[in-house]
Amino acid sequence: MLTAGILVLGLVFLTPSLASGDWVSVDMGSGGNNMTGVCIGPGRNDGLNRVYGSNNDDRIWEFSWDGSAWLKAEVGAAGANRGMTSVAVGAARNDGVNRVYATDYGLNPGYVWEFSRVGSVWQKSQVGTCPREINEVTIGAGRNDDTLRLYVACLDYHLYEFSWTGSNWTRLDMGAGTGNMIRVAVGTARNDGVRRVYASNTDNYIYEFTWNGSTWQMQTVGKGNAGYMSALAVGAGRNDGIQRVYGGDWDYRAYEFTWTGTTWVRDTVGIKGRGDMNAITIGPGRNDGVSRVYGATRTWGYVYEFSYEGGGWVTDTIWDGPDAIELRLGDGRNDGVLRLYEAGFDYHMYEISYASTGVAELPRAEVRTPALGPTIIRNILNLPLGTDKLQSDIALLDATGRRVMPLQPGCNDVSALAPGVYFVRGAEEGRRVNTVRKVIVQR
Repeated sequence: MLTAGILVLGLVFLTPSLASGDWVSVDMGSGGNNMTGVCIGPGRNDGLNRVYGSNNDDRIWEFSWDGSAWLKAEVGAAGANRGMTSVAVGAARNDGVNRVYATDYGLNPGYVWEFSRVGSVWQKSQVGTCPREINEVTIGAGRNDDTLRLYVACLDYHLYEFSWTGSNWTRLDMGAGTGNMIRVAVGTARNDGVRRVYASNTDNYIYEFTWNGSTWQMQTVGKGNAGYMSALAVGAGRNDGIQRVYGGDWDYRAYEFTWTGTTWVRDTVGIKGRGDMNAITIGPGRNDGVSRVYGATRTWGYVYEFSYEGGGWVTDTIWDGPDAIELRLGDGRNDGVLRLYEAGFDYHMYEISYASTGVAELPRAEVRTPALGPTIIRNILNLPLGTDKLQSDIALLDATGRRVMPLQPGCNDVSALAPGVYFVRGAEEGRRVNTVRKVIVQR
């Protein structure tokens, strides 16, 4: 959808008809390669949430909100050319101390890492290994005994459990599918008060693992259509208090699996998206107490909101960004407001917020881009005078990234430009200001 409005470098004010209830995005910063995972939590064990991203540059990055901008710091690295694949935060040792856990894509074996904040530095230790590369780690009481453990999805087709004994970590093989394990989640999806572990697989199935007191029992929840079930989440996506399993398939769709008491029933969530449904998260993303399902695509880079209303699913496209690897919902700014956080294939971490009272009333951040589509301009590109703090390299780029013309605060005459897609790019002292993408010049 194209949105007419006034374009401001780093901040877009939409027209009055769209100003109440829109989504805005912030570029939080980047790593040296693809962002592969994201989580939100008190990784430093100081009571403050931060956003953590795993990256193919072998590192875990920490993003902290200082009240006006995102600050990036390195947590630690796996080792040369290993590539971090996922990140989680929690008290997996069951000692009340939160730590950061990460996995890597090292060949034979893949490692699980633990990062503990001690004073002003991070200390790294090895939790254990898996026979092949690792896709994801999550933390939960999967045995339904209130003891937290690590659950790890591995490319050797298996799901593994790591438990802290008080002196060392032990590994248990929980079972295997017929393809690579991709995502893993812990929840009470049968609505019987029993926590179980769920995993998605490249064989297009979602599996359920139940601890019977001595061994893990594995059964099939359901499958998609395209042969690659990549996304996974457990939650009350219909806002009715009933927990369900949600999966994202490479047929561009999200699926919902409901336990009837005797069997799992599959329903399609919303309309078919544009791109492989690579990430799913669930919660009140609008901060209105209503849980919804959010999905992000690996190709085309769309983020969708699926709301269950009046007996059916309503689909809204809330952002058109980079290809998405992972999507999470959390309070990353410690202000009580839930926001979406996306790990992007373009090396960057993004924050996506619902602005119920207008974009301009949100706290100013480094970057804001419109979620509803590109801004249309015709003869004049207006950069408000507040952008005079920007350095002189503010420029208009064409679709190939070539510098077309310099820009300055105020009115910029673009009447001589050919119709098409352009980008505004600039840099502020001490900060990185992201490109405001897809400015469309029309005649």
